[in-house]
Amino acid sequence: MDAELATLEEKIRQAARLCQRLRTKTGLRQQLAALQGDKKQLAEKIDGARNRLETPAQADPEYAPDESEIQDLDVNIMGRTYKVACSDEERNALLSAVAYLDRR
Repeated sequence: MDAELATLEEKIRQAARLCQRLRTKTGLRQQLAALQGDKKQLAEKIDGARNRLETPAQADPEYAPDESEIQDLDVNIMGRTYKVACSDEERNALLSAVAYLDRR
């Protein structure tokens, strides 16, 4: 009888360990699903931003700023320095966008 109880206790412990592992896997699956959703949202935001940036250039295909109008500008975003080129007219908008990104 004691041997049967010991065997039953061991089987219960094994079942409990299996349940714990399944809970862990389920939690990981839920985290993965949430991260995949976040990734999809970020990709959509990037595509939207890309479209907003490309649209003005496509609206006026003859626009090509004169080389003398274009300036190199060093900008800091989240502690990293980037070199970008922009015209005089775009400079203030670009600096505003950089400041906005850096605050996020």
